[in-house]
Formats: sequence, structure tokens, C-alpha cells
Amino acid sequence: MAGGYTITTEGAIATFAHVLEAPDMKEGGMIAVDYEGNVSPITAVLAHDSRMDAAIVQVDQTLTPLPLNDAVQPGDDAFYFSNPLDQRGYFSRGMVNRFYWDSVNRGKDDANLKALRRLRLNVSTPWAPGSSGSPVLDAQGNAIGHVTVIQAMGKQPIHKNDPDTKVTLAELNITLHSAIPARRVRALVQSMKPSLVGIVPAPQQA
Repeated sequence: MAGGYTITTEGAIATFAHVLEAPDMKEGGMIAVDYEGNVSPITAVLAHDSRMDAAIVQVDQTLTPLPLNDAVQPGDDAFYFSNPLDQRGYFSRGMVNRFYWDSVNRGKDDANLKALRRLRLNVSTPWAPGSSGSPVLDAQGNAIGHVTVIQAMGKQPIHKNDPDTKVTLAELNITLHSAIPARRVRALVQSMKPSLVGIVPAPQQA
């Protein structure tokens, strides 16, 4: 299972790309389940980009979309609600840590799709496996991105035997929570032929 979030009233749902890549599945179909337990079949894959780690799928329902907000800055609130490790209804709060490019080879135009495949977002909001594709939200409930990767940085503790006691020497570790920014999702939508219509912009903040 993976998370997702509606981006149009016509039933377009954004999620992460790898949910569509199930190498062990020989037969079956994709479904979407909301938090009330309502099941809907996925009727189409509207867009898929493995490098961007984003996909847009379709259900034949009228839904309430989450506006996309790509105007957040480091220090802004970031919220998360999903089912990590099958723990239903887990809610957490953190903040935007940074936007960063995972490669310098992105070209000169940071706004095109090729460059935006390299753009990522770190937040301090904790999540765990089973969260991928779930939206990361701002304080107004707009989607600022979706969950993609957890990266543990640093070295394992080193144990040294002491005549009196065991002393632990440890490097300072950090766990990075990486998300696909809303800017990338918007760019994927705009690249579609024909373009998906009805995507909801986030309201401008004063």
C-alpha cells in the first residue's frame, strides 16, 4: 500500500511513481481506498515519471482536491498524516528544512521538467515505510509535496572496551526525510498532452 492525494475535482490522484511498478504482480488491478473505506478502481494512469518519482492516476469520482503550494520556505510548518508501518491514522508535525538539488547537472533553466526532476524537499516531519506518496501539508492544508525517501546519515556507534566499563563513541547521526515538492508535481501535470485541467492552486499568502 502507498499514499496519495487528490489534485483535481475530476478524480486525478498524485502519488509516487514506484507504486505503479510491482514486478512480482502477475495479475490484478489497482484500487484507491479513502479513509472511510470506500474502494474505487484506478481507471487510468495519466502520467508517470520514475526519475521524478511522481505519478498521476485517475478514479471515476468527483473528489475534493488538495491545493498545491510551492511557495513554502525553510522554517515553515510541515504536517503529515498517513499509515506508516500499517499504523493507521498517524499524524506528525515538523517544519520545512530545505529545498535542494540532488545533482548539479540540471541545465540552466531551473523551471523545466528536466531540472525539476533533481529538486527535492527535506522536512523534519517524521514518517516510516508505508508512507510513500502521502501528502506533506502546510498549516492551511495545502499539499507542499509527497513522501518519497528516508535517509539515515552518519556512522554506526563504535564500542571501545575500557577496564572499568564499556564506553560508546558515536558519530552524530541525522535522518533526512525527503519529499517530492509540489513544484515537481505541477510541472508533471503541465507536461501532459493534453494537459490535465482543473488543478487547484494554493491561495496566495499575505
